[in-house]
Amino acid sequence: MLGAAGSARTAGDLGIAWELGRQAVAKWPAYGEAQQFVKEVEAQKQAAEDAAAYAAAHNGWSKGSESYLFDYYFSQPGVSFLAATCAAFTTPRYVSHDAWTNWAHGNAPAVGRQVSAVLQQCQADSRGLPLG
Repeated sequence: MLGAAGSARTAGDLGIAWELGRQAVAKWPAYGEAQQFVKEVEAQKQAAEDAAAYAAAHNGWSKGSESYLFDYYFSQPGVSFLAATCAAFTTPRYVSHDAWTNWAHGNAPAVGRQVSAVLQQCQADSRGLPLG
């Protein structure tokens, strides 16, 4: 049973892995390895759920992709730290991660205009725009 749970975790099926792990603990409560497995999978499952909830609330952007967005803006000539921070927090409100990725690959010029507008607003007055 724990072998099947491990296979499910390897395949990325954390819900199934967690449930199979719980069943193994119920069947063999003294089996420490099963208990440890359930704790590890539970933490992984929670982290995945938190990341999905964050992305859902932020137009498809993850915290990691928002960091990349900040790096992109800050690497532009003449962009201050404050303006890059403002733009990195503001862009996800107007541009989905998928649209940004499409634009970054040269396929969506309209998105580029949105990105430029956000950066221009942030450079003009980064304190006046809502962040996040």
